[in-house]
Amino acid sequence: MKHEFNDILNDCLERLLKGDGLEQCLSRYPDHADELEPLLRTSLMARCAASVSPSAEFRTRARRDFQRALAEVRPAKTGWSFGWQPRWATALVACLVLFLVIGSSTVAAARNSLPDQPLYQVKLAAENVRVTFTTSKIKKAELYAELADKRIKEIAVMADQGKRQEVEMVAGLLRASLMNVAMTVAEEAPEPAEAGVLMVPAPAPAPTAVPAPTQAPAPRITIPPPVIAAVPAPITQAPPAITPGAPRAAAVQPGEGEPGDRSAEAKIQNGPAELASDSKIARNGTDKEKLAKLKINLLRHARENPETLRELLQNSPPAMRAALLKAIAAADDGYREALKHLKD
Repeated sequence: MKHEFNDILNDCLERLLKGDGLEQCLSRYPDHADELEPLLRTSLMARCAASVSPSAEFRTRARRDFQRALAEVRPAKTGWSFGWQPRWATALVACLVLFLVIGSSTVAAARNSLPDQPLYQVKLAAENVRVTFTTSKIKKAELYAELADKRIKEIAVMADQGKRQEVEMVAGLLRASLMNVAMTVAEEAPEPAEAGVLMVPAPAPAPTAVPAPTQAPAPRITIPPPVIAAVPAPITQAPPAITPGAPRAAAVQPGEGEPGDRSAEAKIQNGPAELASDSKIARNGTDKEKLAKLKINLLRHARENPETLRELLQNSPPAMRAALLKAIAAADDGYREALKHLKD
């Protein structure tokens, strides 16, 4: 089965190199379309770099290395068909395509590329690899926010150059990045409604009527005379003599040995469960601090980035205004949605 999927993927890659479209390849193998699509789409993104034209020998060697690495990461038996794990396999394919097919120097050169340049698609593919390999939800939200800041700068450059189509395209990427921030934060932060929920106890059942007891004569209460405690006589006996070399009784510290003592020694005696509980509390505290820091950064960017776009709008020609308004709406909506999940 594993070799069968390798053959299918290899056939699709060959067809893409010959000029076939993505939909044509997927239609040939409908049973594997869900697994093939992210892999083939990543390959197409990398091939959009027009300045790159690797030799046939290098392309053959890269494809062979790709197949070998693909076979090594597949476990023997998993819940996925053919032992395939789409999330990590997609990241692996993206890395192999970026670094084997187009080369690491091209990826480095693409970091500062702009939306109107051929290497911009390579830049987006490299960003997707970073997101895929970021496992922490908070770190992933921070990365999406960082990518949103990059999109704002790209929109500003494209607007200055009068490139309306590029501004509209990057505005869509900006909205996607901020929506990803919101969805990632929503998975990590507690729901605002849960924090203020009050558990109201159920009303107690009505008491059963009990017949009133027969009136009895009130008992006579006798108040005893107060008892005055006798004052003890002063101690006149001398303290016992201490024999040199004799062992002394251990001094008892105040509160030692009392029930409910929660000293560090008691935690160690209780075993790893006590220490694990403390570790979990510390970890949760750290996550809360990271979320608070993320909220501060988002609040600042939610004020600065849309303001940057509005300043561009004031001096932009009429043909550019619609594209900039779309970018401003994407920024306002995205930051508002992300901050909604970070309310105290």
